[in-house]
Amino acid sequence: MESLQVQADVSESSLSRVKIGQPCEIQLDALPDRRLRGAVHIVVPTGDRSKAAVMVKIRFIDRDLRILPEMSAKVSFLSRPITRWTRDPGRR
Repeated sequence: MESLQVQADVSESSLSRVKIGQPCEIQLDALPDRRLRGAVHIVVPTGDRSKAAVMVKIRFIDRDLRILPEMSAKVSFLSRPITRWTRDPGRR
């Protein structure tokens, strides 16, 4: 689990808004009701010309033993970290 990361293709036009350490929200297709916190770990320094995209690797902050290699996921790049209150405003 320590080494698992999500790989996401980011379009060249959006790349300027992605920074190392930037908070992310990860939603795995296999666990649609669970949203996990993550952070940008690395921006791979080569692009894919055919996709006009650059690969970004996101590390997991939240751990879940159900996460396995090669699972598909959706990543949202956030402007600020998700706190407990923003994740579940009904809990106090």
